Order: sequence, then C-alpha cells, then structure tokens
Amino acid sequence: MLVNSGGTVGFRANNQIADTATVTVAGGTFTARPNFGSTETIANLTVNSGIFSFGNTTANNAGQTFTVSGIITLAGGAFTVASKTTGGGSANIYATGALTISGGTNKISNSGSGLSAQLIVSGLTTSNQPAAGAFTALEL
Repeated sequence: MLVNSGGTVGFRANNQIADTATVTVAGGTFTARPNFGSTETIANLTVNSGIFSFGNTTANNAGQTFTVSGIITLAGGAFTVASKTTGGGSANIYATGALTISGGTNKISNSGSGLSAQLIVSGLTTSNQPAAGAFTALEL
C-alpha cells in the first residue's frame, strides 16, 4: 500500500490490510484510530514523508494493537503512537523485525492519566507510561 502526497488512508476496524502488505507513507496521511480491542498486522512499514499516526481517541478505549512483522523504517515525515483519552487506554505498536530511524519526527505520547503508548521492538520497549497526571512526550 502506497500513500502518496495528498492521499489519505484511515480505518477503525480490525484487519483492514493484508498481513503480508508493505505500507509506505510517501507524503500522504495514514491514520489508524481503531475501536476497542482492535488489531492490525502488516509485513513492513516505511515512513519517508507525510504522516503515520496510530492510537485511540475515545474514553476507556483500551488495547489497540498494530503489529509489523518485518521492518519499520522511519526516514522522514511524522510517526506518532498516541493515547489521547482519559479513563484508561493503550496504543501499542509491536515490531518483530528491525527498527531503522534515520529522520523525521517520531513520538510516543499520551495526554491523560492511566494511559499507555508503546513501541515494542523485538524485546526492546520504548514507552511513555507517566505517573498519575504526568506527561512527557518521548521522542525517538
């Protein structure tokens, strides 16, 4: 799947993209705001420019999972994993292959108490799980 400049891809349901797909964001916007407990798996993710955004926006919306079974390459643009609600919630990206960061604005953040946003790469976990009420965006 190629998201070019001016293009927009968004979804809110489970398994909307083939597990074997490579997603490349090249100037467009890829926004995933899945529903409660939603999951998505793809083979590879490349962000060259444009925006890749994953997370929840609804109260008590826990357990959003996005799995990349191959390689995540962050070369430019914006990559965001965010939890933006109150009442508990999580947004997790699991990478079972490699992670390469060579550019772009890359953030893992949340904006409420009891929330979790994580990028977990083959045993290495980079996360933002602040104490009650605290908030610090983690930039990669």
